[in-house]
Amino acid sequence: FGLAYELATVKTAAWFQGGEEFISPFSLALSWLVGLVALNGWAFFSYHRVFTRRFWANVGNGMLEPPLDENGNPVPAQNNNREAEIAGNRMDWQGKQGRIARFFAVWKSCLTQWDWEKVDKVALLDEFAIPISRQLASSLVGSSLSFVFLMHFAPYLFRMEKGHIMLPFLGEVGKGIFRRAVFRMCMFVHILVQLCSSFRAQLAGCFEAAHAAARDDRYLIGEILMNYEG
Repeated sequence: FGLAYELATVKTAAWFQGGEEFISPFSLALSWLVGLVALNGWAFFSYHRVFTRRFWANVGNGMLEPPLDENGNPVPAQNNNREAEIAGNRMDWQGKQGRIARFFAVWKSCLTQWDWEKVDKVALLDEFAIPISRQLASSLVGSSLSFVFLMHFAPYLFRMEKGHIMLPFLGEVGKGIFRRAVFRMCMFVHILVQLCSSFRAQLAGCFEAAHAAARDDRYLIGEILMNYEG
């Protein structure tokens, strides 16, 4: 994550043109630190379900309404639905029973209580490390391969001169600026595709709702028809 962030936002046009050092120990350490902070911050906010609408609803209505649980239901005095809540959050990333919480719970038991029997391959690898590593590696590798592919065909599409490239409507643009813009575009498109793939169920629901609304409007379903001639 840190390396992808550095390539997409930090690297200058001169670097993309080959005028700066390709890689250095300092840049690697900085990328690792940025990625570590970002991932731990994301894990912290996910643990507290900050990325859910229910969290912000509770923030806005906490002073006026009774507190709600992670599923949006009023918190009773005696919570007897613990097992149902755990089962409902089994495949959820966020919350105190989500994947992130289970991942850090295993590490906490191992490092603070030396309870190595709590090591769970499913919680550590299958539900957490492997999916995150796959998504992060896919964004970096996929964007890089797309960038290399486009740069291979760029000389056949645009006229290039020493240090510059001629673009329609823009005129003469530096090669470094052009390459940086192309890489950022590849990164943006790849992340957008990943988000659409992750939220495909929600997007499908939105399309179905729009289709149903258009169908109802076309066939006047639910409309009151007035007979002005009668």
